[in-house]
Amino acid sequence: MLVAADAVLVTVDGVAGVEVQTEKVWSFAEEFELPRAIVINRLDRERSSFQRALESVQSVLGRTCVPIHLPIGPKRSSAASSTWYG
Repeated sequence: MLVAADAVLVTVDGVAGVEVQTEKVWSFAEEFELPRAIVINRLDRERSSFQRALESVQSVLGRTCVPIHLPIGPKRSSAASSTWYG
């Protein structure tokens, strides 16, 4: 089988956390042994929580997912996103 991707960038909603499609993409990446990075987006939304999203990622995708870039400042004013490698 020919795989047309060299790596996978997975986005996780800062409000909803890991969703079904996120799990499917992660499973495909594992199957093809592709390197993965996770980006938490929409941290500027109401009810978003970096900590809750982190817990969601670690419980569903594995405890080896660790943050390497953390948001700084109040969530409404921060344009930063968080990137993880798992």
